[in-house]
Amino acid sequence: MRISAPSRVVPTAARAVSYLIVITAVTSCRPAEDSERAAKLPPDGSLVVLIGPQENDPRWAAIRGGAQRHAKAIPYLTFDYVAPVQSTTQALQDVVSDVISRKPVAVCLYVADPVRARPAAERLFASGISLVTMGVDIPGLTPYGRVYVKYAEGAELLGKNLERIAAGGRSYVLVHANDRSDLATRCYERFMLTARRSAVLTLLEDRTVLEGQDGAAAAVRELLERFPRTGLVVTLTPTPWLETPPTTLPAQRRFATLGAVPALWPRLRAREAAALVGPLDGDIGYTAIELALLSLTGEEPAGIVRFVPCHLVTAENLEEFVWRYATAAGTDLRVFDPPTSASRPTSVPDGQ
Repeated sequence: MRISAPSRVVPTAARAVSYLIVITAVTSCRPAEDSERAAKLPPDGSLVVLIGPQENDPRWAAIRGGAQRHAKAIPYLTFDYVAPVQSTTQALQDVVSDVISRKPVAVCLYVADPVRARPAAERLFASGISLVTMGVDIPGLTPYGRVYVKYAEGAELLGKNLERIAAGGRSYVLVHANDRSDLATRCYERFMLTARRSAVLTLLEDRTVLEGQDGAAAAVRELLERFPRTGLVVTLTPTPWLETPPTTLPAQRRFATLGAVPALWPRLRAREAAALVGPLDGDIGYTAIELALLSLTGEEPAGIVRFVPCHLVTAENLEEFVWRYATAAGTDLRVFDPPTSASRPTSVPDGQ
């Protein structure tokens, strides 16, 4: 699926003024450097493409929306937003082939699996296109900019609040992907760093699964069969709760997971989920476009890293998080959260 913003070419003088307003807001540059900076702009109508995760990825709509929110402030460039239809190397290669043929000046690439994404990223890099990556690192490849979500810190936040999340429970089971990737290992280590400090909760058993694979759901079922009285299932991947049909829990059992996408919100309202930890996904796309703009003007040297934080979401603060999530994606609240449930804030919370 492709969503394209129409090309809008403005006169050079107006373009320069528009550019200076945007870039000054981002970088707080000195006025004396403005003319040199404006001279570095690509031609009017130059193309910037954001390549997202798989089309049906629950984060994609918000990532794309956040990118569009930033792009609205840059009228002298043309933007497009595309995603592969499948999570395969070839599907991503097909998208990249089409993108390269259109001669963009910058590409923002979402990297969920560094092995799958490497051939595509290397082709973009070798073509001379300014490259910004979102998601995980591709070892040995240094794009102009990288956008990271602080999932490891999010896992630590989950562990730190585990006693409160358990709400009087005394035990839990854990599904993770330790040793399956660098990020998965860091998430596991940071979670255990704080969770093991609890003098109340006991970890009955943990299972290691392939990151993002169906094995996570099977591991949850096996652990519940083995420990039918445990009250809490913790998964450091949201995979089992996003399957079709999703994994369900027996009565009086709840789960907590890394990931806070809209598909999980009804389960938090129903108290089947005890807590979610995840980012405002719109901030990923917004930040990627910010870095793409900097790559075109040389405002900062290559190797920029920007971080997107994670938030702890419970039933008590869900409605505020929902509002922030939609705002970050530049989208009407009802797109992500149809009005079928509890009351919501009537204004945007401070900080948005």
